[in-house]
Amino acid sequence: MNTDLVVVLGMWDEELMRHTEPRRLPWRLHHGKNRLRYISELENTTIVLTTYRTVSTEWRTEAARESSMLFTTRWRRVILDEAHFIRNRDSKMAKAVCALDSVSRWVVTGTPVQNHLNDLATLLKFLGVYPYNEKRVFDADISHLWKAGNAEEAVKRLKRLAGCLLLRRPRKTVELPPRRDQAYYIELQPDERELYNQVRTQTITQIDEVLLQGRQKQGATSSFSVLQKIVGMRLVCNLGLFYPRRHDTLAIAAKNPTVDDFNQAAQDRFNLLMNEVGSIICQRCAFTMDANYDPQEDSGHTHAQFSQCARFFCPNCVQAAARDRASIKCGHDSSCRMDSVSISPASL
Repeated sequence: MNTDLVVVLGMWDEELMRHTEPRRLPWRLHHGKNRLRYISELENTTIVLTTYRTVSTEWRTEAARESSMLFTTRWRRVILDEAHFIRNRDSKMAKAVCALDSVSRWVVTGTPVQNHLNDLATLLKFLGVYPYNEKRVFDADISHLWKAGNAEEAVKRLKRLAGCLLLRRPRKTVELPPRRDQAYYIELQPDERELYNQVRTQTITQIDEVLLQGRQKQGATSSFSVLQKIVGMRLVCNLGLFYPRRHDTLAIAAKNPTVDDFNQAAQDRFNLLMNEVGSIICQRCAFTMDANYDPQEDSGHTHAQFSQCARFFCPNCVQAAARDRASIKCGHDSSCRMDSVSISPASL
């Protein structure tokens, strides 16, 4: 089949419409109601655009794979854009794209390594870079050297490997317009300034308390309170005098806490961390979850565990612990409270 499959639909569809002449480079969408069903539909089609979720969905069962155009076609080329989405090699998404059949494969990403060298190992598996498509070989030759403290040799080997595979386009290759930052200062009204100063004073007091606590266990919880106060200062700037109304419900719940209130408080702290930091690492398997993660493209489980001391345990580890009838603990001598939190995009 003389057709390329590109995974990540939206941007490519827009760019193809922008940069190509009509009918000179024909492409089709394989997504939602526009999914291809017959091999004849690929005739005179140069590119097929789809999404990671579509690939993952059509891979999940053998029956789905046998009836899927994605998995019954040998593509000329499979291109993964935003390829760091598959950095967790054990996710269903990664397994699905690795199961695609093609003559050649490309990956496009601005962050081939985000948090761990294993992020790159997953890309090598998809590309079929023998023998480094096997994780044990990659670990033996590179990862273990790094962990053993021989970073210089590990980096040397990694650069040698990347030199055979990587086509890099640094920022200086493209002439970008100069960056211009313009700041506009808006004066708060007297009553807004008074409210802002109240929240600011509370924030400074909270920071002083955290500094006095030092590295004690409850410091993590207090740190979240500081983040909440800082976010509160931002909200005063955005909402003005509407800010107190937004927090009336939370204030009432704080005076008369119930189990549901504790769960909501854990969800609020988890959401705050994700919004401020952008990612979180599972304490058990070291999986990194960021804002782009969609549980429906992985295991489908949307509930994780989040401790009062800010330890996170991903849904896969929670499910594994449940199967083993094991409890999940934060690791402190006196275990901290653990609550269930939702990681679905709608909850964050």
